[in-house]
Amino acid sequence: MLIYQYLSIYSDGNNVTILFFSVINYYM
Repeated sequence: MLIYQYLSIYSDGNNVTILFFSVINYYM
């Protein structure tokens, strides 16, 4: 997912943000 990849680059090691979007990507 493009948004997930962008967030992964934007949040440089922010596990909370990655986990949050990982849950969103799971429900999508």
